[in-house]
Formats: sequence, structure tokens, C-alpha cells
Amino acid sequence: MVLEEKSSCFAVRVSEARDTAAKRAGYDAVRRAEAERQRQKQLEREKQAKKEHGSWGPVFKNRQHFNSLHMC
Repeated sequence: MVLEEKSSCFAVRVSEARDTAAKRAGYDAVRRAEAERQRQKQLEREKQAKKEHGSWGPVFKNRQHFNSLHMC
């Protein structure tokens, strides 16, 4: 019994490469997407920082810290 192997190969010709405008458009799209991801991450970090101390806020932080600031 003989087993046959089938293989296929794809070749890209250098002459069929994208033109400069198409490359630039792709690059710009990637940069915009990356900037949007960074902006979303920053917003999430800001939301998380606001939620970190709950209703006490970043100055008073919690009841114990609030009391330590107002000891007279």
C-alpha cells in the first residue's frame, strides 16, 4: 500500500505588494485603535481609583482615617 502526500503552497509576488497609500491607511487605523484602547484603559483605571475608597472619597478614605484627621 502506498500513501500519497498532498501539499499546497502559496506564493506572494513582490510586484503585487500594497501601494504606499494602502499601507499608510492600515498603519493609521492600527494607531487609532491602539489610542482608543489606551483611552479605555485610562478611563477604567480612573473609575477603579474612584471606587477604591467608596463614598468616603480619596481624602477621607475610610472612617478610621477620617477620625485620625479630626482628633482634637
